[in-house]
Amino acid sequence: MDDGHQHHEPEHRDPEHIRAMINELEPLVLEMLSEQQHILAGQLSSGQIKSLLDGLPQVDEKKIVELGEKDSTCPICFTPYLAIIAEEELALAMDSPARPIEELGVTKLSQPWQCNHMFCKRDISKWIIGGHDSCPLCRRLLVEKQEDPPERELTSDDESEPRSWARSLSEPYEPLRARQAGTLNINGFEFTTMGLGPTGLPNRPRNDDHNDARREYAGMYS
Repeated sequence: MDDGHQHHEPEHRDPEHIRAMINELEPLVLEMLSEQQHILAGQLSSGQIKSLLDGLPQVDEKKIVELGEKDSTCPICFTPYLAIIAEEELALAMDSPARPIEELGVTKLSQPWQCNHMFCKRDISKWIIGGHDSCPLCRRLLVEKQEDPPERELTSDDESEPRSWARSLSEPYEPLRARQAGTLNINGFEFTTMGLGPTGLPNRPRNDDHNDARREYAGMYS
């Protein structure tokens, strides 16, 4: 019978449409999981790697001399810094360098939270791309450490919330507790409930139930 209301059949999505949505979302979910795994493993995420590589400065020969490092070598490949600078200058003079330009020269971990150690740019870039989150020489973090938010002190209102919540849960059981204690208050009248069970019926020893069962069993075969 038509009651004047239109009835709509539940809409069922096309399985092909659902499969297409899953295929579209799967790469995003996998990327998010990968980011979380890097963080939990103490490694760099793809965003942190890009940020670190983009932030590596180029250290020229003059700066190396000013820092007193003209006779020093890269702590990873042990190539002298001045030899690395000479290789960079030669490569930049060529039309087609043998190595990518971003891997040439000397660089320094120069951010305020970093250790200021110098490396050839190629080796430290490989280290960062490998996901390592600390300096290979001193193990100081390459990324800025995020401070934990300050802990909020509990107020008297906060402390009372658990008690209030526990009280609200226990209120429905107050009549039962009162009855078990010996009295039951109904509309202002108190009734004695000593000896009554949870259902309001007289309590009987467990042995009585057992004896009743034995008598019933014996009566079946008498």
